[in-house]
Amino acid sequence: MQVKRKVLWRVLWGALWGVTVCSTGAVAASDDDHKITVVRAETSSQQIDLKRKSPPANADLGDALTQLPGASVNKNGAITQLPQYRGHIGKRTLVTLEQSAIVSAGPNLMDAPLGQVNTHWVDSVHLLRGISPVSAGSETIGSVIEAKYWQPEFQLEQQSNGSGDLRLGFQPDMSAHDHSARLGWSNQQQRLRVFGSVQNAEDWSSAQAKVKGTEFDKRSHLLGYGVRLGAHTIDVTSIRNDTGVSGTPALPMDIIYVDSDRYQLNYQWQKNDTQWSIDVYSQEAEHLMDNYQVRTPMPTMMRENLTFGEGDGATVKYSWQALDWQLQAGIEWESLEHSATIMDPNNPMFRVENFNQVERDNQSAFIEGTRQLTSSQLITTGIRFKNTEQNANDVFHSMAMMSPAISTVQMRFNQADRNTDFSNIDFALDYQIKTSTDWHWHVGVGSKSRAPTYQELYLWIPLQATGGLGDGNVYVGNLELDSEVVYQFEVGFDYSQSALRFSPQIYVHKLHDYIQGRVTNDAALNMIAGMMNAGPVYQFENVSGWIYGFDADLTWDLSERWQMNTVLTMVRGERDDINEDLYRIVPDNIKWRWTYTDTHLTGDIELQYVADQSRVAASLSEQSSRGYSLVNASGEWRVSESSSLQFGVVNLFNKFYQDHTAGINRTMMNSVQPGERLPGLGRSAYVAAVIEF
Repeated sequence: MQVKRKVLWRVLWGALWGVTVCSTGAVAASDDDHKITVVRAETSSQQIDLKRKSPPANADLGDALTQLPGASVNKNGAITQLPQYRGHIGKRTLVTLEQSAIVSAGPNLMDAPLGQVNTHWVDSVHLLRGISPVSAGSETIGSVIEAKYWQPEFQLEQQSNGSGDLRLGFQPDMSAHDHSARLGWSNQQQRLRVFGSVQNAEDWSSAQAKVKGTEFDKRSHLLGYGVRLGAHTIDVTSIRNDTGVSGTPALPMDIIYVDSDRYQLNYQWQKNDTQWSIDVYSQEAEHLMDNYQVRTPMPTMMRENLTFGEGDGATVKYSWQALDWQLQAGIEWESLEHSATIMDPNNPMFRVENFNQVERDNQSAFIEGTRQLTSSQLITTGIRFKNTEQNANDVFHSMAMMSPAISTVQMRFNQADRNTDFSNIDFALDYQIKTSTDWHWHVGVGSKSRAPTYQELYLWIPLQATGGLGDGNVYVGNLELDSEVVYQFEVGFDYSQSALRFSPQIYVHKLHDYIQGRVTNDAALNMIAGMMNAGPVYQFENVSGWIYGFDADLTWDLSERWQMNTVLTMVRGERDDINEDLYRIVPDNIKWRWTYTDTHLTGDIELQYVADQSRVAASLSEQSSRGYSLVNASGEWRVSESSSLQFGVVNLFNKFYQDHTAGINRTMMNSVQPGERLPGLGRSAYVAAVIEF
């Protein structure tokens, strides 16, 4: 992998040098709207202002995403949140940063993709609503979240310009600090950006007690340089993320550190209706976790896990017009490698190779076209061909010589054929018609797929390294898994007139070979679980089922200064091989937000209602949850054109609640018992000062 990386970046820097020397312009510009938006094809709705909606204790985009229709998060820690969209959890929803995927080093996604996107550096975040186009990414069963950082604009005249902002945030009840800065400079041909960020907090409190083991510490910086030469635009970016001690009480260990380096190259050439783009990334991360520095286990049960993750990827896209079609074709390549070794700090002889140089190579190619059929009808359709190859080296357990069960499982895995090859085809079609000035209808169909993750294939001994399920169960992988395939259908409309905008959608997803845990009767695996005082062992299996639901957002301009917004989400997930619901499906919920806007003051009052959830996966020991309601408030006072004061209160009435999609507590030091859901944040006020220049 290291050789591949060196060769790749030599080629890229050579290409950059060649373009710089040989080329002789197109303007690449970006408006700093600092919004998160749900979008669909030619329409968009429901913007969330990240500047006012990001308390210092919100270390990633997860909580902001929950404001969008159909979206939720599975929260395993302050910086460990996994997106859930329309019932699809974990890696089924793709998260990209500046057109490229994000690599997680941890097998439980402690360094989750959402946690690697810095909220205050963001220029825009788009959640593609519904069935995403095939051009959006390779594995997009649960759609795509696209994040893009702020970039200074190239100047139109012979002059240079500097701009940026500074944010200082504080949340006193947990001593949370959130300080970030963005600096940019540009002239007609060059641009530079330098970002820095420090985010940290101590343990936060629910409405009843402090939730121990929830502190976090993140430090990040970014350096980027861009050049425009004629029709060519090239940007090179380096990002460093340093995560310190951060609790993940829903997982068996806590973060001690994650050190991640990411490099990006983005190239674009455009002339008239023709465009080339090349997006390349390379990322390396080292991650240490343990179960004894934040929490207190028995001395004989102390463990630490050192993991590594690295990846390289490239996407090439070409757009052109032909026969009344706006066409786009592309190829995508990605190579990933992961390793994880479990150790005992009190016994240097103890070692478990959890994952040993697991490799995953993804290749795909797509073609997509958009055509204006009439003045009121638009169609977009595309197809993507995909192939994923995976392999893993032999594993080792230092106790295999003393335990026949461990020896059996280790030998069985090492002697198995671990080379896997998955070929799939994705398809999407979106049809839109405007029946009047106010009514815009939409129908979509698609077939989306994903290959099993390396955890689902190669987890050879019963553990909780599951890609962030956080359910307290122990799992093993399955080398016989097939790819998930989901057939999708949706229909909806956008109604828009001067003061009212309404956008509902109904959707149905048929799940084939959906991957979920099922209790295994394997004697050796159950014996190992018994040695660890764990419950039944779940093996990843292919099952079938349905996900269907309804979501909507409504915005009503009540007056010149007042606006009301409502977001409704309803999801159902069912297996059809047995009479049971799918795991960790978000309960029905609705949010109302009233916004007041004046010349110098903007304020929000938000009411959130979440229903009971009794539709649970009983075979996975999932427990039902009680409903709750919360009130939040936030505001911004613009002191001057270049400075503002942001403030807010989360959970204004200090309501105790346990979110159904929250992780299961694994620690012995909290008011909720192990095996119960972690509680939500109690009343918490925050303030932030922002200076723009």
